[in-house]
Amino acid sequence: MCCESARQGLRKLWVLHKLSRGHKSELVYPKGKVHEFFTVDRIKELGACSCRKHGCCFHISKAQPPKTFTDEIALQIRNHFTSALALLVSFDIGLTSLIFELIEKGFSDERLTENPLTEQEVYSLLSTTSGHEGPDTLDVIKFYRRQHQFFIPQLVYKSPHLKINSSQSLPFTVEAEIGRGAYSTVYSATLLHEYHDFLDVHVKDGRIAVKTYHDWSAAGGDCIKERTNNEFWGSHEYIMPLQVSLEHRDIFMTIWPLAKHDLRKFLQDDPPEEYSDNPKKAWERFTNLLSALNHIHSSNPNLYGYHFDIKPHNILVRFNGDWAITDLGLAYSKLNDSGVSETSRQGGNERYRGPEVLAHRNYDVWAMGCIGCEIIVWLNKGADGVEQFRKDRMLEEGITTLDNFHHNERLKQPVIDFFREIENHNDDLTRKVAAILREMLEIDPCKRLNARVAEERFGKILGMPPPAENVPRRPSLQNESLSPLRVCLKSFQVRI
Repeated sequence: MCCESARQGLRKLWVLHKLSRGHKSELVYPKGKVHEFFTVDRIKELGACSCRKHGCCFHISKAQPPKTFTDEIALQIRNHFTSALALLVSFDIGLTSLIFELIEKGFSDERLTENPLTEQEVYSLLSTTSGHEGPDTLDVIKFYRRQHQFFIPQLVYKSPHLKINSSQSLPFTVEAEIGRGAYSTVYSATLLHEYHDFLDVHVKDGRIAVKTYHDWSAAGGDCIKERTNNEFWGSHEYIMPLQVSLEHRDIFMTIWPLAKHDLRKFLQDDPPEEYSDNPKKAWERFTNLLSALNHIHSSNPNLYGYHFDIKPHNILVRFNGDWAITDLGLAYSKLNDSGVSETSRQGGNERYRGPEVLAHRNYDVWAMGCIGCEIIVWLNKGADGVEQFRKDRMLEEGITTLDNFHHNERLKQPVIDFFREIENHNDDLTRKVAAILREMLEIDPCKRLNARVAEERFGKILGMPPPAENVPRRPSLQNESLSPLRVCLKSFQVRI
């Protein structure tokens, strides 16, 4: 094989991928294809190329005979320098003899992936073959840029936060925007399969979600906080597991398994047969969410935990049908040594926010109770029923209000009417579910069911196994007293 035939073979290996919407597609050479192409025999044949047109026969020192690709060197190149060799071959002035310079300097594929050559290093490398006049500046720039088509960073599951060279391409292709919030945007993407070690149970067929943080003043903090919170709470089966966080070209991002869609979108269509024929399945998956919520609240016996942004948008429907909690960006914890779980922190969504002035550790349970009510409506009246229920909640005492579930320290009348209607429902399971949801929507958070009790109650009526004992129990919420601050603020409560 001469260098020109190798160059022609390389041209068949490249793929185009897009880093994000609005960016042009970038040319890359996947290392798996390159390694498969350059067998030991082909490397030896390439080393024997005497093509003066591309400088293949050039050797570093005229006082020494040209170096040849022995079996040992060919094997060394294939094991550690395959992409480096491909880079040299692709360069339009050849210079395959430079592979020996890379070997001597220790510029292996692994090293060049982690730390690409600087322009000064490229200049020094090319100087060995350019004579006294030195390498052409355009050649240096061209070589510097082209290396990034071959040395693409590896994404390692739960590795420390990655800061990736801005000149490198990322090992995934962004396809479409699938979600947008106040501080972040989520895209669907496909990984280049040989550039990650994510588990198949998390990432199927290389399909991922890429979340970027676009508040320029706080993006880094938002990204690291979500990563930290997911490391702390993300081990539960029904909490979406963050794969890795990274920073590239001044963009902070986190990588997640791709879900089919979120519960908000799911409730905008009528129930599929899986749920219309068997409503119990929906409540089993709802119970799994309560288990995940209890994990956030109680997995550390020394802390009160809070999600603070439970809403359908942050509940994902996986491709296997399971539901899972995501977006721990607002999650928070505090020591429980005082025995008081209230905090002045506020949650992120008006519709599912509870009536308490100070957020109690049952703040998230209220939100789950609201979602549970919408699921009952969805199962019985379809997507149109959910939308009508939302519109009904916007009218209270003749005035237009938010579409939340409470007003003036009581449930809104449409919510009360909803529970009264369910009392006469012909399905025993629906009546029992509604009774639990009603206790999850107690105005007084101290009387509200906590996540573990709600999970136990649902599990009992569904015939599910009791919650695992590895999540510590805490004292009953009904025994938790009001903090002095809450007693003071209660008389000044803002009325919506």
